[in-house]
Amino acid sequence: MKKLIDFFFSMLCSVILLVIFGAGIAYATFAENSSGTEYARDIVYNAKWFEVLLVLLIINLVGSVIRYRIVNKRKFSILLFHLAFILIIIGAGITRYFGSEGTMHIREGETSNEISSDKTSVGITAEYKGEKVEKTTETVFAENGTNTFSETLSVGGKTIRVENELFVPNSIETIVPDEQGEPALSLFVMNQQNQGMDFILMGGESNDFEGISFAFGDTTKHANITFSLRDDQLYFKTTMPVSTMSMMEKTENVLMPGTSNLAAQKTIYKAENVIFVLKTYMKKAKKNLTQLTPETNKAGIVKAGKDAIIFNVSDGNLSKKVNVLCAKNEISQPATCRLNDVKVSVSYGMLQHKLPFSITLRDFQLERYAGSNSPSSYASEITVTDTELKSERPFRIYMNNILNYRGYRFFQSSYDQDEKGTVLSVSHDYWGTMITYIGYFLMMLGMILTMFNKNRK
Repeated sequence: MKKLIDFFFSMLCSVILLVIFGAGIAYATFAENSSGTEYARDIVYNAKWFEVLLVLLIINLVGSVIRYRIVNKRKFSILLFHLAFILIIIGAGITRYFGSEGTMHIREGETSNEISSDKTSVGITAEYKGEKVEKTTETVFAENGTNTFSETLSVGGKTIRVENELFVPNSIETIVPDEQGEPALSLFVMNQQNQGMDFILMGGESNDFEGISFAFGDTTKHANITFSLRDDQLYFKTTMPVSTMSMMEKTENVLMPGTSNLAAQKTIYKAENVIFVLKTYMKKAKKNLTQLTPETNKAGIVKAGKDAIIFNVSDGNLSKKVNVLCAKNEISQPATCRLNDVKVSVSYGMLQHKLPFSITLRDFQLERYAGSNSPSSYASEITVTDTELKSERPFRIYMNNILNYRGYRFFQSSYDQDEKGTVLSVSHDYWGTMITYIGYFLMMLGMILTMFNKNRK
């Protein structure tokens, strides 16, 4: 035992641990370049072996300080190096477990108190006879990752289990005819910024886009646009006025709330700030997941696919598969299914966090170089409203002017193409950053003292 302790606190062990640490960081760097950030996090930065390595490094450094009696005047600069490494590792650990980073997107005149974190998770919602249970689990799926996930939750005395089966990168979801299938429809929806997406609704499913909810025979959701079948024909009702325009005739009409309307293809429908088009309706169909390759996309119709995770949802007696599609830095649209009257929704994407205060974007300003369309600088005129502290303060965020409020730091990051919205980077890691900076300061001080230490040998 004594030999083991002597080796663990020896200089040789310190070198071995540092070499493993350096090799791990180097491998993560190459892995990130070749397979993406999520893969590097999965195999190194968020891996248990890497966390154990950092803990062993701290124990080794603390033990070395005690064993070699570094706490003295002659070895003060060496002590600073040890303390610096210890503080940097501790700061990194605090950042890893308690810090958060993300983005906040705000349009002019709008107010937000939510940020999208850089951490991804699987969200599961189960609804049964008015009871609703939700569960969120932080996890990462990547093309070359381990991709293992399993979670259970109970609702109304029923146990629902959700497990991932397959990760399919660069995919699209379509509906195809199936004699054993169910009624299904495919919609294309788009907002005022010309940002659009496709989604599919099977019987009993619902989905949301830009605050407008769509449902197909889902009686558990009071949707804005509700599709239903009558005499094998597809109809829909709305809770708001909807304007229509035929692509063929170029005629425009207004559909009033509460009226039943025949859903027509090649017709543009506009509900408030959202445009939607019925692409396809099939009486008997099933969802089909296709990976985009040069062969499957020869016509180039689809610009880019999304990563898809196939989940198996079961209640012990019945099981169904759902496809969850997600793009980088986005919340996925939930995939839903029904198991013996239990409605289960599964989504995957960036975590959403609510702030203890809100930010209103009063004005976004973009300046360009003279005689050019290239932006030279941009800034956000915002107002921070804190109901808890009963305060309201204006602020201007631009390149080198950061908003620091209640431990959150807001940086000007990007903006909408129509120059009517801003994207702010947000970080919340006061203690992790502070401890890490102290570690860097001690390291720099140790280097300076080493240069002027007459007893260094």
